[in-house]
Amino acid sequence: MTNTARWLGVTTALFGAGLACAAFGLLEVHQFSPRLVDSLMQPDKIVWLYHYTLAHYEINYFQYGFVKRALLSNLFAPFHGQRWVDATLLFNLVVDATLAALAAVFLTRLWRETRWPTAAVFTAATLFGSFGLINLGSDIGRFDFVLLVMLVGSLAWIRQGAVLGPALVTAAALLTHEIYFFIGVPMLIAYTLDRLHDAARLDRRTVWRHLWPLLAVVLAVGIALLLWGRYEPGYQALADRLGRFVFPAAVKVWTRPLEGNVVLVDQYWRHGVYTGFDVVCGAIVWLLLVALIAVLYRARRASALILLTPLAVLPMYALGTDYARWCKLGFALLIVAIAFAASDRRLADGMLDRPLVRLLMLGLVGLPFVPFGIEHAFQMLRP
Repeated sequence: MTNTARWLGVTTALFGAGLACAAFGLLEVHQFSPRLVDSLMQPDKIVWLYHYTLAHYEINYFQYGFVKRALLSNLFAPFHGQRWVDATLLFNLVVDATLAALAAVFLTRLWRETRWPTAAVFTAATLFGSFGLINLGSDIGRFDFVLLVMLVGSLAWIRQGAVLGPALVTAAALLTHEIYFFIGVPMLIAYTLDRLHDAARLDRRTVWRHLWPLLAVVLAVGIALLLWGRYEPGYQALADRLGRFVFPAAVKVWTRPLEGNVVLVDQYWRHGVYTGFDVVCGAIVWLLLVALIAVLYRARRASALILLTPLAVLPMYALGTDYARWCKLGFALLIVAIAFAASDRRLADGMLDRPLVRLLMLGLVGLPFVPFGIEHAFQMLRP
């Protein structure tokens, strides 16, 4: 068997495994779709989760005007009833398949260019860990996975020297979900600086020429979301519209100002919603992540600011209540950062093959609460 055929087989196998993991969750969801259309709120918390996340695809510019998180939903405005549910599920399956394909390309390169223990550990992490493709169907409807695809595409574009394209994608990503300010923008800036540093072009004029479109888009969209991004006609109108999807309190995600998120997090702590168990679980994940980032950064042989960008997720703990979700996003961004940092052979040589790197990755994969998904992972472990 030729090397080309061998690696084509590995890529196909990895893609198939990842897609199967993602499809399992999505197909399991599909049996609940008639309930979504029946306008009945089921008591089962998993069904409720699908109600809440799929409701994001109901908010669009045609019915609500300019409002945050509504750009992507315009694609589904022509659909109604069961066709709307099927369209959103199919879209998410395509997104999962895209991520599975990207992961297969990354892992195939690792199997070709690193030692087999390293490749095996990263394969296990990508398929079954916190960023595992097995979890992609476990939180159907989240925009996180769409944003990851946009991020990878923008990074690949920057790698080709593009400037305007990544800025336009960033605008679309921010209008899809403002969390991209934390999970996307820092990584794009860091990777641009890394590329300029490696090319010995880190002078002020060159940096400004490569970054000003991105910074201008971030500033413009940020101001627009801050001033006009909420659903101003009122909470009750939106609650009435989405009553068949979510509990009324959930619609505050479209009506609550930024400072309201901070107040909500504070209330969660004051009322004991988060326990010591939550804190310990999250702390273990981030201790391992920070240790892994430190080891990889010290092993760098070129500029590697991109490896530090997963830490940009940490402020989300003060702005949102989805604590398990922030753990997963931190791991997801680290995998993306490693994929692009390791694409530079000067950086990849020996960086990932260190025993401590493999040990830390195994720790992240082996944590008992990791494979359960991103939103209710910790709660699933409770008696």
